[in-house]
Amino acid sequence: MAITPARCGLSCAVPRLYSRQSARYRHSTQQSHLSCHRHVLQGEKEVLGLWIAQTEGAKFWLNVVTELKNRGVQDSFIACVDGLKGFPEAIESVHPKAIVQLCIVHLVRNSLNYVGWNKRKEVAADLRCIYTAATVNEAEQHLAAFEDKWNHAYPSIAKSWRNNWERVIPFFAFPPEIRKIIYTTNACVI
Repeated sequence: MAITPARCGLSCAVPRLYSRQSARYRHSTQQSHLSCHRHVLQGEKEVLGLWIAQTEGAKFWLNVVTELKNRGVQDSFIACVDGLKGFPEAIESVHPKAIVQLCIVHLVRNSLNYVGWNKRKEVAADLRCIYTAATVNEAEQHLAAFEDKWNHAYPSIAKSWRNNWERVIPFFAFPPEIRKIIYTTNACVI
């Protein structure tokens, strides 16, 4: 299927579904159901494709992005991705001008994996101050405050945010209305 050429934003979601492979052995396997959406400049959202794979990886996504380019996606303005290693590089190899944004929802969810249930709301509220900041400088100040408060208990969280900072901050260049669209791969959050 050909895609009308347009400069767009890509949102690549990877919800995982568990299904039984064989009723006889009753074991379940994990499958990735992959989808790409584009947000065209006119404000519309379109599904570009759906893929089902036993595993996902940067090589697989490179094939998907290449397929989309061959079908007519000439350029991507911004791509929101989960934390899969090599995924941003796969997009940038096909669309070198693309801005790659790490999914904030995935980053927060992964951060909260280190936190016990009794502290999750408080840690989540402090993380929210980072990604809802008005500017990159304000976000950096909130991240420093987060480190001061929580680094003794959860050093992996701030380290993860620092290591991914260049992929976290691109959306600060946009107004809040656009940030709502590009901060997550979860289409239902928009």
